[in-house]
Amino acid sequence: MVPAEIDFNLIDSGIRTLVRAINATGWMETISSCEGHPERDGAYSAHVELLIRTPQLEGLGLFFDWIALANVLRRSISPVYRDADLIGVDYFRKTQFGYYFVVYGSFLNAVENQRIIQALTEAI
Repeated sequence: MVPAEIDFNLIDSGIRTLVRAINATGWMETISSCEGHPERDGAYSAHVELLIRTPQLEGLGLFFDWIALANVLRRSISPVYRDADLIGVDYFRKTQFGYYFVVYGSFLNAVENQRIIQALTEAI
């Protein structure tokens, strides 16, 4: 979505900065997002659904470089790092508009979720 068309006040506060950064890249845009649900056991994971709109290889390269850098930053932010804390990518699909992905955070707790959101934001 074009950043000028987004009402950022309607976006969950815990993920708002990341959504703003994604939409400012010019090569990917958010479709939906959620900061997670700490009140639900096992369902805390923050996530961002996004679309990559650049040419095939360039856009995919930028996307996977972003995720790789975010995981490096993720390791440096967390005092106790576990493989389960990696930033996940799921639901890949090629559409007529570009490449669709869901990027998600930790199912562990609110602190780990915020660390993942921070790493993704800093990596952009």
